[in-house]
Amino acid sequence: MNRKLITLLLSIITSVGTLFAYDIQAGNLYYLLDEQSKTATVTYRTGWDSYNGWNGDFDITTANIPESITHPYSGQSYRVVSIGAQAFYNCKNLTSVTIPSSVSVIEQEAFRYCPLLTSVNINEGVTSIGGGAFAYCSSLGSIVLPNTVTEIKSGAFSNCSSLTDVSIPESVSSIESMAFHGCTALKVMWLPSGLSKIEDHLFMGCTNLQQVNIPLATTEIGNEAFRDCSSLKKIYWEARDCAAYDFGSLQVEEFVFGESVEVIPNSLCKGMNFTYRWIDIPSSVQVIGDSAFCGTNLMNLYFGPRVVPEGEYSVENFCHLDSIGKDAFSNCTSLQGIICWAITPPALGEHVFNGINCREVTLNVPYKSENAYKAADQWKEFFIETVNPPSEYTITFKNWDATLLQEVQTPTGEIPQYTGETPMRESDGEFTYAFKGWKPKLIPAGGDAMYVATYDATPISEGVENTNEGNHLPTKEIRDGKILIHRGEKTYTVQGQEITEP
Repeated sequence: MNRKLITLLLSIITSVGTLFAYDIQAGNLYYLLDEQSKTATVTYRTGWDSYNGWNGDFDITTANIPESITHPYSGQSYRVVSIGAQAFYNCKNLTSVTIPSSVSVIEQEAFRYCPLLTSVNINEGVTSIGGGAFAYCSSLGSIVLPNTVTEIKSGAFSNCSSLTDVSIPESVSSIESMAFHGCTALKVMWLPSGLSKIEDHLFMGCTNLQQVNIPLATTEIGNEAFRDCSSLKKIYWEARDCAAYDFGSLQVEEFVFGESVEVIPNSLCKGMNFTYRWIDIPSSVQVIGDSAFCGTNLMNLYFGPRVVPEGEYSVENFCHLDSIGKDAFSNCTSLQGIICWAITPPALGEHVFNGINCREVTLNVPYKSENAYKAADQWKEFFIETVNPPSEYTITFKNWDATLLQEVQTPTGEIPQYTGETPMRESDGEFTYAFKGWKPKLIPAGGDAMYVATYDATPISEGVENTNEGNHLPTKEIRDGKILIHRGEKTYTVQGQEITEP
């Protein structure tokens, strides 16, 4: 056969193979079919013109994807389960899309380069947003992801330059690198609490991003995750224990630490200029890393609460800080005051307060810990005062059934004293009770507190028992599991009902 003819035939076969990339058309959309599972995937007509009417067929502006389609020849029904890769790629006139609950996956680049797309309605059912799925959708202003989504792939919303609002559900546990890279209109981002890693370059180039949270489960922040986020001013840090990350170059103005934070990483806030010039270190924090606040403009530090919480009875609850790393607050030359509720002075690394005129800074500590701070290395350099406790607190004693027994006013630091009658608990027929003590254990008063009476229980023995009541000598008998009281010649139940002996 003529070589030129063979070449021509191969060319025709190849062109036909690429010309039609779908199995059927239903409505204004194209689908690939899986005959085994009887499912369908939304796809494109050709690799070149897609839904843009390049060849004069039609020019799609709205895509209302159905939950199922019917084959035009066989009448077989197919469930629509995914939006295929590049299905609407470069669909220049597409403005809106509705994705039904039957769809579980939006594959990679499904809507990439759809410049007029403004409305995306994703129903619950979708679990995965593919890589670059909505990249360069420059008119997309907001999007709400359903509670079924668990992962957002790399670059899924990158360069969506009009995107201002993204609602990410708590179900999401993975957001891959560059997912929001170049979203220059994005202002606030609230990440799900179960997100363990903020990936590389995740928000790089989000020049208008102003607020973001670091979730509870986050243990790592990737390389240049917030590069060029020049407007970032407020961070809600909720991560319990996260590896070191330096925000200092961004000049973040405000850090708010969550109540579950245990470790503040090295250099986290180094060199920042705080808006309010104070920082609250939650009671939960145990470790402050090296250089964590080095060179900041802080005026006041609060280790534990500024105000004693209501209902607390011991300052031991107020601060669990064990150690502060070297240079943690060095060169904080504006520092004027510290309140530290730690009973035992936290261990300090080298030069924690280097460059600070400590004698000009007031350090307030628990009144019973004054001497310990005055003897502790570096702490002793401050002007130390005690936090003035109230002169007395209200201590409430209650019986096992919440019955009020006594209220007493106890001076601060003294162990409460119960002066009422010995608490009692009547027998319930199975046990007798003897007062044992108070729960919790009595401790020096440091706040209003409540204590509840506790009892030792002794089982009632089978047989006859003397229940002396004055001059009467009734007896108690347990018969067939029932308690009977004999008083003289008469017999009564525990409820006082007289019974006739046989």
